Amino acid sequence: MNAYAHEIVGGTDPSVVGRRLMEVMRSDELYGLVHSARGEEQPPEPREVIFVRNPERTFLARARNLRDASPGSSGACLVLLRDITERKRLERVRADFLSRVSHELRTPLTLIKGFVETLKDEGFQNPREADRYLSVINENTDRLVRLVGDLVRLSSIELGRVPFRVQAVPLKELVQRTAGSFEVRARDKGLELTLDIPEDLPWVMSDPDRLTEILFNLLDNAIKFTPHGKIRVSASARPPSELHGEEEARPGFGKETGDRPLFLYLPTGAETRAGTVVLSVEDSGIGIPAGDLPRVTERFFQGERKGPGEERGSGLGLAIVKHLAKVMGGRLSIQSQENQGTTVQVILPAAEDEDRARDHEKET
Repeated sequence: MNAYAHEIVGGTDPSVVGRRLMEVMRSDELYGLVHSARGEEQPPEPREVIFVRNPERTFLARARNLRDASPGSSGACLVLLRDITERKRLERVRADFLSRVSHELRTPLTLIKGFVETLKDEGFQNPREADRYLSVINENTDRLVRLVGDLVRLSSIELGRVPFRVQAVPLKELVQRTAGSFEVRARDKGLELTLDIPEDLPWVMSDPDRLTEILFNLLDNAIKFTPHGKIRVSASARPPSELHGEEEARPGFGKETGDRPLFLYLPTGAETRAGTVVLSVEDSGIGIPAGDLPRVTERFFQGERKGPGEERGSGLGLAIVKHLAKVMGGRLSIQSQENQGTTVQVILPAAEDEDRARDHEKET
């Protein structure tokens, strides 16, 4: 057994020579593979194996009997292990993705097909009913367009096909401009939309168009999942290396301590000599169930956040936000308590004075 083989089976005792296979490797699949290799003329088919001491990783095992030509010799058995953990994870992601996208496409397509067939059979004899059918067809067609558009957008971001121009950006102006697009929608729903951006806030290093897209998605979600109450957009500066509570959590996992809300923290870079700027979108909406929080940034994951009569999203908004923030060197934090609201924070690198001066010269 070489050093890597010893490592992957989770062994702690380097002295394994002379011990039984099952005592060292601890895998029924591997034991069965070796048994077959020793008893057959042809090498058996490779098998996937998982070791008791290392259950989170999957390996593809091949075994071949190296028989000695001398009479009565049982020879030796060569076992090769290949780590296929990442491949298996991608297979699960692909299968899950196909399942979700087919489900999301099937629902509107079924409705469209059903109402088209109804119109075809009944014609337009009842104009009121015909208008209702056409309204449903139009609504679900728009939903398909949004879904496909978001999916293409997310794929382009992940594949690096979306151009990024990171520069010093005045966050206050960007927030005011983007939030202004939601004022009418918030007012029509009876929501109070407020901004709290200090005048002396440092500029941030980001792509202004992508940052606008992030804020647009966050405000869209906040209005969508807030039946009544308030939505607050705020920002604050933090000096270098100043940590905040949610950074104690492991990436991709929720954590709850005392009366603090459950949160999800997805870190990347975001640190410069000038520190960071935290952009927050806080709502008093329906919140996110604790079991759903670790998955809210997955593609098409919608969970149980949809309230009665609320709009339905594509399930891609937060996935887009996560990837855009990551590409720009930012971090994402989501805090939520069910029926009490959600706060999403995007932590971005603060621009240094020379960054602002250089980008100002380019603009002028």
